Amino acid sequence: MSPSLDNQVRIPSPSAHQQIALEALTNAAVEFLGQMRTSKSSLRVWRLKCLYTADFFEANKPFNVKQFRTETEHSLEFIQRSLTKSLTAGRIYQIQNLWYPREDLIETFRSIFNRAGVPFSEVDGPFVIKIANQNLTYAKLISDVLLAINPRHTLTQYCVELALWETHYQRAPHRATLGQLATRLNLNKSTLSTALWQLAELKQVSSTQHQEDDRQRLWVMNTSQDSVKHRQRLLDSYLHSASS
Repeated sequence: MSPSLDNQVRIPSPSAHQQIALEALTNAAVEFLGQMRTSKSSLRVWRLKCLYTADFFEANKPFNVKQFRTETEHSLEFIQRSLTKSLTAGRIYQIQNLWYPREDLIETFRSIFNRAGVPFSEVDGPFVIKIANQNLTYAKLISDVLLAINPRHTLTQYCVELALWETHYQRAPHRATLGQLATRLNLNKSTLSTALWQLAELKQVSSTQHQEDDRQRLWVMNTSQDSVKHRQRLLDSYLHSASS
C-alpha cells in the first residue's frame, strides 16, 4: 500500500531565485535527454559529463584524469569507452593527465545553459563560460545517490524525479498528475508512466487515486525513504547555495 500523501514532509516554498535554480536543474537534464537517442539512456553518462564539466564550467579548471579514475565507482572499461568517444568526436582534448574542452563542447553546453535558464558569464581562457551556481555539481551528487540504489537508473527517471521535486517544493498540494509531468518534461505519457512505476517499485515515489477523477493518479516523492531524504538534503543545500 502506498504511504499516505498527507504524511509527506512539508517544507517552505523556495524564493523566486531558488525556484529558478530548481527549474534550471531539471531543465539542464531535460535538454541533455533530448539529445539522447533513447529514453533508456544511462544515467551514468549524464553523471560522467556532469563530473568533468563541473570542473570546466563551474571551477574553470582542467579535469584531472587520474583523480577521476581513483574516485569513480564506474568500471575503467566504461570510463575508457566514454573518454575515447569524446576524444574521437573532438569535444575534448588532453594534455598529459589534464582534460580541456574544445569549442564544440563549450558551444553545446552554452546552448544547454541558455535554454535551461542556467545563468553564466563569459570569461577569458580555455573554458570561455562560467556558470553562476553549482548546477552540475549537484546533478552529479544526486545521480550518485540514484545509481547507488539502481546502477541501471536512466536519465529519464532522473528527470521525472526532479520534476516531482519541483512539485514537492513549489506547488501545493505537493503532488502531480501524469499529464502535468508529461507537459513539464516534454515526454510522452507511455515513457513517463514506465519510469514512474519503475521508481515506485524502488519505493522512491508513491501515488494515490485522484479524488475527483479515478482515471488519474497523483504522484509524489516518497520522503519516508532514507535515500529520498538524502536527496532532499542535497536539494536543500543546492537551493541554499543558489540564494547566497
